[in-house]
Amino acid sequence: MDIIPKLMKRIYACARECGMNNDLLHILVFRETGKTSIKQLSCTEAMKVVGALEGPPRSGTQRSGTEAEKIPERKGMITQKQYNMIVRLSYVLGWNGNIKRINGFVKKYTGIESVKWLTKYQAGNVIEGLKKLEERSEAAQK
Repeated sequence: MDIIPKLMKRIYACARECGMNNDLLHILVFRETGKTSIKQLSCTEAMKVVGALEGPPRSGTQRSGTEAEKIPERKGMITQKQYNMIVRLSYVLGWNGNIKRINGFVKKYTGIESVKWLTKYQAGNVIEGLKKLEERSEAAQK
């Protein structure tokens, strides 16, 4: 069964709210469902995409600063280990795990809006970039 127009509108509206362009939206759709077209999605797959766009429901509890966010396991995408390394390096650089700062760095060097949307290869490049930034800041302190 193909996607209903109401769900398609909701996907595009959520993507607009997140500031995603059409290419990023289709990357997200492919990552979540393995399909290249939003029109090909079933209702269940469309709801999965909407869930990914809207994010997990917020609870009243806050995480501690040292606990890294869980990244879903997706083929070809950033791994939990890579994400943890990026967060760890952000603490070393004095960013204290600030996700906005991390995403700013990611966007500047890869063009991708969020660290969660990186491929394994891109995440590796981001980690190497953060390591070089750390080396430069250590050299400047000496």
